[in-house]
Amino acid sequence: MIVRDTRLDLAATLPVVIRDTNAIYLYGLDIIAQQRAQARLYYMHDGPGSVRQVVDNTGDIATSYAYDPCGVQSGEALLVGTQAPASGSRD
Repeated sequence: MIVRDTRLDLAATLPVVIRDTNAIYLYGLDIIAQQRAQARLYYMHDGPGSVRQVVDNTGDIATSYAYDPCGVQSGEALLVGTQAPASGSRD
């Protein structure tokens, strides 16, 4: 069993909220969430910090990403349930 040190580094930056004309973004060590109109999305990161899934308020997966062993995104991001490529980038 691998146990990670989960203590918070108080010297690190605090969460930051950024607003633009289309959305509000919440950043911690990386992007945490995004609010657009009535939809709030949460970013799920893997160990190296890549975004693997984007989930909605209910925890349903909205978008899923895959990476090769070198960390390069493999294929296009898929909107779960539609098998259609997601538009835009993962950031």
